[in-house]
Amino acid sequence: MATKTTAKTTKTTKKTNKKTTNIAIPIIGGIIAAFAIVGVVIGATIIVDNINKSKRVGAYKLSSLYLNGEEENSVDLLNALGLTADIELRNDNTCTTNIFGESHTCTYDDTTLYIADTNTNTPYTYENNTIQFESNGNRMTFTRISE
Repeated sequence: MATKTTAKTTKTTKKTNKKTTNIAIPIIGGIIAAFAIVGVVIGATIIVDNINKSKRVGAYKLSSLYLNGEEENSVDLLNALGLTADIELRNDNTCTTNIFGESHTCTYDDTTLYIADTNTNTPYTYENNTIQFESNGNRMTFTRISE
């Protein structure tokens, strides 16, 4: 059976295709724009996270010690006795602590050190090249000594 194409059918088909194209282009453009925005947001988040992480990366040494809310002037004495305390934070979110001769490997994020071998999560604050641990009126402050 043969199909007969007329000028009227061809004209109607062209109008339908034009309407579909006129609707599809803005939708496709909107979808592409949405993906672009999501990509920019994700990229910016990764950059900010890397900047925040890189600010923390480095070696830190115990600079002050508070016991029961009172500052101890014993950091120099402890160092003289060979009892040092230091932390090294690396770019890959791994770290090492050496607190008075006891070494541990760990990982970290923006607020917590996770010490694997003792299964301990230790909250900390970071500000102006210092890391501070505080618990029950006791506080240890570590100051960055190198990047």
